Amino acid sequence: MQHDGRGPGDGMTERIVGEVEALWRYPVKSMLGERLEGMAVTERGVFGDRAYALLDHATGRVA
Repeated sequence: MQHDGRGPGDGMTERIVGEVEALWRYPVKSMLGERLEGMAVTERGVFGDRAYALLDHATGRVA
């Protein structure tokens, strides 16, 4: 649904603009993801998404 946060009676209407076909989470940055039936979304994004990363000790960069 599309909504701008205003309350009822403000002249705004809700309408369907699309649908979710699949939910994916990638716990480790740049690696395979996992398909989920549901997920928690926090103010920081999808819970557990990109929670970990591999560090290249030789360069100090995230792989």
